Amino acid sequence: MKTNNFRRLMPLAHWDIPRRVHRRPTLLAVGFALLGGVFFSGCATNKPASASFASVVIANQSTETIQDTTMLVFGEAGYKANRVPDGTMVFEKEGSRGDQIVYGGLGGAAYGGAVTVRVRAEIVDLAGQDARRLQCQAYMVRDAGSGIFEDKSRLADFRSGPYQKLLDEVATKLKFK
Repeated sequence: MKTNNFRRLMPLAHWDIPRRVHRRPTLLAVGFALLGGVFFSGCATNKPASASFASVVIANQSTETIQDTTMLVFGEAGYKANRVPDGTMVFEKEGSRGDQIVYGGLGGAAYGGAVTVRVRAEIVDLAGQDARRLQCQAYMVRDAGSGIFEDKSRLADFRSGPYQKLLDEVATKLKFK
C-alpha cells in the first residue's frame, strides 16, 4: 500500500528528469569547447613558432639598418630602447592604467606599483635568402629593474596587434630607404 501511495505522489516517469537536465549543459560545454578549439587553432599557421607573436620579413637590408629603424619606430611610440650584447633589442615603457590594474592588481595600481611593458625584438637571418625576419614578444613586468623580484607575464598571441603594427611600420620605413 505504501508503494502505491509513493507512485501516485512521484510517478516513475519523473525519476529520470535530473539525468536529462545534466546532459544538456555537458553537451553544450563540449560544443563550446570544440568551437573555441576550431576558432583559436590555426591562427598564423604560416609563421614559425619563434615568430608566432609578431614578425615581419624584411628583404635587402642590413641588420644594423633594421636595428636602427626599429629603435626609431619604437622610440616614436614612447618606448625606451636598450641593446643587449647578443643583438637583441629590448624596449620598455610604463603600462597603461588598465595594465596597472590587470597585472599589478588594484592595490598596486592605487599605491604606485608600476607595471612595465617590455618588448624583446630580435633579427633572424633567413637561410638562403637576402632577407631577415624581425620578430618580437611582449611581456608585462611587475617591479621591473628589481632583479630577481621581477614578475614577468608573457602576452598571449591574440594580443599582438599593436606590436605587429609597429613591426609593419618598420618594414614600411625600410621599403622607402
